[in-house]
Amino acid sequence: MRSARVPALATTVFAAAMVTGCAQPPTPPPAAPAATATAARVTAVSAGEGQQVYDSLLEQIYGTTGQRMAANERQHYAWQAAMGGCMTAKGATFETPAWTPATPLKPSPGELLAFSPERETFGIAGRIVAYAKEGQLDNGAARKLTGEARAQWLKIQAQCNPATSKTEDSHLAEGMPALSQKFLDQLSTIQKTVAPTLPGDWAKCMQAAGLKGVQEFEDAYSAASNFPYQALAGGVKDPAAVPGFAEAAAAEKKIAATDWKCRSADAKRVVATSGEPLTVWAAANRAEIDTVAANWAKMPAARDAAKAAAMKISTAR
Repeated sequence: MRSARVPALATTVFAAAMVTGCAQPPTPPPAAPAATATAARVTAVSAGEGQQVYDSLLEQIYGTTGQRMAANERQHYAWQAAMGGCMTAKGATFETPAWTPATPLKPSPGELLAFSPERETFGIAGRIVAYAKEGQLDNGAARKLTGEARAQWLKIQAQCNPATSKTEDSHLAEGMPALSQKFLDQLSTIQKTVAPTLPGDWAKCMQAAGLKGVQEFEDAYSAASNFPYQALAGGVKDPAAVPGFAEAAAAEKKIAATDWKCRSADAKRVVATSGEPLTVWAAANRAEIDTVAANWAKMPAARDAAKAAAMKISTAR
């Protein structure tokens, strides 16, 4: 059975956070009088509120689940508006396809082993099935055309692809990528301080479980992406019915379970003790965090504006 590595399906709003950066020394706490308040808060969180502090910062930096869903929808309609605007300007018809809602995964900055969440799956099988339901070409204008007319429509679409590049980051709150990198640097420092041997121990554990060659998270994801090529082919309506798909989905779950088993003890320990350094870091970066959080709060309105613009361009009546 031939297999294919599933491409990185762009559904996650925290793409910028997946870039692993070099760890930097912890950010020093702010000076005078803010330092007094910070010290008091550090004392309060040092007794075991690490998970709450971490989760709170995730929402402020990467948005709430609802805000990230709105962001993904905004990007969909921004892309459609850019493509539709270009195509209709060239004389082609264009029907803006509806958005298919999907709940985004919990943010996992840099896929750091100590801070990545426990997963039942990596979401690969589910995304393959969802994409098949959406269809490879879901623009109603194209489906109404045949022969030379369809070929011309596709040619114009290809010519207009560059117009969509400006929408690539429209699912991210303004200021988030830069703040995310600072956050990742701090998390990296915490992991290296509290559990310096975690990456090596995790790799040995994964390999002992039969996942040869796994050295880092990307290797585990790649191993879990070994789905039958036929399930990814265009026109497949039910990938789950393709021979080998069920086995691949089961393997994905098993690898996800093994991943957590191999790092859960250290991960829980690191997160539990992260409250103090994260609180100090948050105090030092409070203005930037508040700005990004405020920008996330604007995402539903930005989604609505992008949808209105895309629907206005649509030639479907």
